[in-house]
Amino acid sequence: MDLARVVAEEAGRHPGVTVAAAGCAVRGNRMLLAQLVANLLANAVTYNVPGGTVRVSLAVAGGDGVLRVGNTGPVVDGADIPGLFEPFRRGEGKDRMGPGSGLGLSIVRSIAVAHGGTVTAVPGPEGGLAVTVRLPVDQASVAGQAASAAIISR
Repeated sequence: MDLARVVAEEAGRHPGVTVAAAGCAVRGNRMLLAQLVANLLANAVTYNVPGGTVRVSLAVAGGDGVLRVGNTGPVVDGADIPGLFEPFRRGEGKDRMGPGSGLGLSIVRSIAVAHGGTVTAVPGPEGGLAVTVRLPVDQASVAGQAASAAIISR
């Protein structure tokens, strides 16, 4: 399954999101991975500052597909980050009666782990949050692409 296609589709629902995505074949359930990307984007857009930016990148590194979603939101204390991945938790300073249930990042974590991946987050240097999801690359697809490229180049 090409995660880059899923990223492009989900990012298209949020005008102004900047995407830099290389083709990245991962094994997994397309619907769940679309939910993972949708939750990351929704959080990045919702918890941003007015006029802020949301950046998405997808690349292959070290045998993993590496998806990064970052925004220029308010400053996030590094000590608060683990709690953001717990169900029903939201960052400080956000209207707790507003939209959302505080499940977005816990769902992201559950989907990533179910696909053999990991998720981490770090505060941005001037505010905001950068969330990184690492998912194993589908080695069968990589081998198939390499074989196709070898045949085409003959």
